[in-house]
Amino acid sequence: MKRHIKIILMGLLFGSISLAFGAPTLETYGKQEQVSDVSISPNGELIAYRRTESDEEDYIIVYSLKDKVRVAAIVVNEMNPRGIYFSNNEYLIIISSSHVDWRRYDYGFNASTAYSFDFKNNKLEQLISLGETIRGTRTITIGQTGMGRVVGKSPDGQILYMPAFVSEHNLDSAPDYSLLKVRINGKRAPFIASKGTRHTRNYFMDNKGNILAREQVNNTKNEHSIEAFDGKRWNVLYSYESTILTHTFKGLNADFSALVFSRSDDGQEYLELSLTDGSVKPFVALTESKDTTGLILNNQGVVVGLEYAGFTPDYQILDHNRHERIQAILAKFEGHSVYLSDWTDDWKHIVVRVEGTLYAGDYFLFTEGKKPSFIISSRLDIDQAEINPIAATKIKARDGLKIPTLITLPKSKLANIKKLPAVVLPHGGPASQDVIGFDFMAQALASRGFLVIQPQFRGSIGFGQAHYEAGWGEWGKGMQDDLEDAVSEMARKGYIDPDRVCIVGSSYGGYAALMGASSTPELFQCAVSIAGVSHLPKMLKEDERRYGKESWVLDYWNRSILAGDYNNETLNELSPYYSAHKIKIPVLLLHGEDDTVIEYEQSKLMYKAIKKAKGDARLVKLKDDGHYLQGGATRIQAVVETVEFVEKHLQNVQ
Repeated sequence: MKRHIKIILMGLLFGSISLAFGAPTLETYGKQEQVSDVSISPNGELIAYRRTESDEEDYIIVYSLKDKVRVAAIVVNEMNPRGIYFSNNEYLIIISSSHVDWRRYDYGFNASTAYSFDFKNNKLEQLISLGETIRGTRTITIGQTGMGRVVGKSPDGQILYMPAFVSEHNLDSAPDYSLLKVRINGKRAPFIASKGTRHTRNYFMDNKGNILAREQVNNTKNEHSIEAFDGKRWNVLYSYESTILTHTFKGLNADFSALVFSRSDDGQEYLELSLTDGSVKPFVALTESKDTTGLILNNQGVVVGLEYAGFTPDYQILDHNRHERIQAILAKFEGHSVYLSDWTDDWKHIVVRVEGTLYAGDYFLFTEGKKPSFIISSRLDIDQAEINPIAATKIKARDGLKIPTLITLPKSKLANIKKLPAVVLPHGGPASQDVIGFDFMAQALASRGFLVIQPQFRGSIGFGQAHYEAGWGEWGKGMQDDLEDAVSEMARKGYIDPDRVCIVGSSYGGYAALMGASSTPELFQCAVSIAGVSHLPKMLKEDERRYGKESWVLDYWNRSILAGDYNNETLNELSPYYSAHKIKIPVLLLHGEDDTVIEYEQSKLMYKAIKKAKGDARLVKLKDDGHYLQGGATRIQAVVETVEFVEKHLQNVQ
């Protein structure tokens, strides 16, 4: 195993590994990316990016590549940006999100909205807002979450089309999801471009501002349909019945004549639905033996390519010449994850972000006919020499299934990778995956001498449909076995000390950490659950309250957790809460108080159960933050609390 890891590392690196090191502080690892969301203007002369130093120092900056000067900057401390892009060469769109608590609602929620930034005149306008009166007799309904979406725009980028729930004044019991026409300069109130229904979920438009189709989801009838607009009325073009949404409609083909979608029962196949006659045919031939993670869309909603999964992404761009350019870019960063951050419509200018053993998230500009140029690093305080190397391997589970696994090696121990203290770090989801990149928690732990193991347990995506489906009904069982088998294999090979292992995870990974503490306490010396599930029946009850008893969300959880066999008794057996008396190791629970994905109550219940059983538990409430640790201060707090807890309980770290 030792030799195998070394061979992989040689393939990952461009140069030799320097054994000299000076680990950054834990606070440095926990900091948000200082630079993010680098985008480029349509003419290729400007870039925009978010520059974050702390929760109090947060800016959006526009910079001229042509003149090498900063064009504009705006403070966005209170906006909590979640994405930025150019609408045209004069305006920037900023997507923002904030937590909302209103007495009339039983629970809080994250509401997004969008702003336009006229950077030449330094003017910021909120495009639509909760409770805003639109032209006519209607109001934008309060209590909705995703109001920052832009599904279309005019050719000059001055008019935007944004879907939102609207209702009659002072009435929001049965709002409809309509398409609003919004001026980017904010000078006139938005008005309805197309009235929707309460079942409408999405709209599709061409590049001239024409509405082509809308998506409908009727949970009562379990009906999912696409309707086409003939200029006067909506007509059902395609429909199917299912308790779980099996179709994902993502975008349009190049000439706007069809919608591109996938069906879960077809595995990796992508199809196109004709907007003329509703016929279905294959969209594009996929690269064999690779698992797609999704489609690549331009800013007009047109599918321009596909992204393939694995530990590093690969791409299939539909235009041959552009595909060859992207492949040449990937070849320059072999063994690293290269992400397409942004590009101009003509693909003359392409911005990429690179992460891996040599890069902590560096942005590069590739301009046709010119040498590539470094733009900026996303983590300004992390030097290349301070990144802990990342290796990939496969571990055989007890039933023979191969489990792809990432190993982050402590740089300080590369000369002697033997009997190291270790941390198992399962990802969230569980329908998710880890990639080769700068994982702030894995890097922080490795910087303190821990070998970090990230098994892509059954149920993970990115490694084939069969690997994903193998996880259905395996919560707390086969998925948990995969984590234990990874520990056993690494210990058998002599790379880790089996008496010095902790398990740390977030979301589903937090659930896995609690299950590890309760089902195999002899395997771990401590457990950390960050926003983890502890009580499955209560989680499902909360989702039923949020989304409705007939929502496909509940059917999805039923399939994922129990393989379709809904059973309260089994749910209890799979809930760490009911096994708190079996926990014999210290447990740290961290949870954002504003979490709307997994309620803070889940960690609070677990804490009380462990304490009632006379166990060792500590609960930390992360103030003013939600599920994904997006606040700078709370993410630092989570990293420091986690690493110090692990260090405390894995003594004698050499």
